[in-house]
Amino acid sequence: KILIEDQYANYVVQHAIQYGRLEDRNILISYVRKNLVDFSKHKFASNVVEKSLVYGTQDQRNLLIDEIVGGGTSPDPEATNLRLLITDAFANYVIQ
Repeated sequence: KILIEDQYANYVVQHAIQYGRLEDRNILISYVRKNLVDFSKHKFASNVVEKSLVYGTQDQRNLLIDEIVGGGTSPDPEATNLRLLITDAFANYVIQ
């Protein structure tokens, strides 16, 4: 989490997602998925989420998209992850 949210270290994580070994990419993208909303709303971590959506496997991308579209823990049916991300200054770039 520290590296993903760091101003400079997030570039290392992005590079690992784009060019790293499959097993390392799997670990990183799985971690991104578990923290998707928080990372998407973070200035630097949102770039890592974007790389995960671009360079993940088709299955990983599907899981990330399902988390965005179908996720949400609020009892309010209007408070979906998608709605939260669309209105955030950084997360809206993830959605685009």
